Amino acid sequence: MLDLLSKKPMSVHEIVQELKKRGLFKNINTIRYHLQVLKDAGLVELVRTEEVKGGVLKYYASKRKVYALI
Repeated sequence: MLDLLSKKPMSVHEIVQELKKRGLFKNINTIRYHLQVLKDAGLVELVRTEEVKGGVLKYYASKRKVYALI
């Protein structure tokens, strides 16, 4: 998720869809939980909200650039 969020702000639904494209099928509640953990750790932040019919979309972004170790 940090890799995704380091590229552009994304909503929970966008994260779920992008992970599916990569072959990772995660429940939306699992993504919300892990986003909260990352937010509490200071690694991601809420950058924007958007009102939509029936609720509010929250967009998150990484606070730091992520580097893959190979």
